[in-house]
Amino acid sequence: MNNKIEITMELPKYFMEYFMCGITNAISYWGLVRENKYEYQSDEKIIIDEIVCESTGELKRYEVTDEMIFEGVQKFCKNHPNRTNEIFNMDYDSITQDCVMQYALLGTIVYG
Repeated sequence: MNNKIEITMELPKYFMEYFMCGITNAISYWGLVRENKYEYQSDEKIIIDEIVCESTGELKRYEVTDEMIFEGVQKFCKNHPNRTNEIFNMDYDSITQDCVMQYALLGTIVYG
């Protein structure tokens, strides 16, 4: 017997702008957001430099798109179903933002 229920929900129109506001602090322990590209508008990309190796200071650059964030949200909701309401009620904290960004950029939770 399969007791799973799949639900499709639509994110609020202002989700991306609200979500990206605190991203610098949310990922600051593993990523650097380039401030000159940080102001979010739907036609711009957010540039994030992830520190790959602290000893060498080597950086990996990501250009984050809306689609990447939405994929991160989907993975977060799938892997943390008890926290899905945080996303859709816009009642999340920097820990949730961090998780979504790691899912978006790295495909899984790598840090913390």
